[in-house]
Amino acid sequence: MIAWNDLQKIANFQRVSPFVVLREYVQILFLNGLYSLDNADNIVFKGGTCLRLIHNSNRFSEDLDFTTDFSSSQIGSLVAQAVGLVTKETPPINIKTVKTISGFTQKLSMLTIYSPTSISIKLDFSQRELVLQKNQKPISSILPISSFYPITHMEMTEILAEKCRAIVSRHKGRDIYDLWYLLQRKTPIDVGLIQKKLDYYQQKFDLNELIKNIKSWEFEKFSQDVRGFLPEPDRQTLPFVIPTLIEKLKDAMIT
Repeated sequence: MIAWNDLQKIANFQRVSPFVVLREYVQILFLNGLYSLDNADNIVFKGGTCLRLIHNSNRFSEDLDFTTDFSSSQIGSLVAQAVGLVTKETPPINIKTVKTISGFTQKLSMLTIYSPTSISIKLDFSQRELVLQKNQKPISSILPISSFYPITHMEMTEILAEKCRAIVSRHKGRDIYDLWYLLQRKTPIDVGLIQKKLDYYQQKFDLNELIKNIKSWEFEKFSQDVRGFLPEPDRQTLPFVIPTLIEKLKDAMIT
């Protein structure tokens, strides 16, 4: 288990709370454990934490998101095995299955001597769609973790497509920030790929509707949703995220 002094040093260096770093430490341990298992390459890591750990986003994240064609029982078995590997280095971890309308969701909870409240990580597995752009890459981190297995992950263009879908179907400021980050990285907007993602919901992609959803955000609510997941210096960029994002999307409409 990572020592408190090491947590504080890394947190001070990254300008975030030690508990944000601790959650990421457990996330990486879990991913290492999961992808060390046979057949785990059929599970594709995606979403905001994938942007952080694989594609170098500065935004920390709470959840681990995946797409797979495995059954819920197969996923549950792999999660249990991965947690068994993690707890060789950590306190016990509780696994709770959460009822959802679609997909398969579990919640990991771990109590430590560092806090009276538990560290929680939600695992979301989508089971009804195909991943069209994936690759493998180990996680690079300054955290003291000894080995890094290749992680099967979604590429940025497809994550961007899923973020566009998320923005028009739910209300999370983190999706806005992630889309901004992807466009800052010059990730292409593949309208055909976005439409394929929306086909699962019988929706038609409309770039104007996407922009309208982004414009509807009040800055204070957006900032409140995102700032706790950013290093302190990066919070200064938040007032510029929505205006810059809207301009980039309008430019995409012209081109």
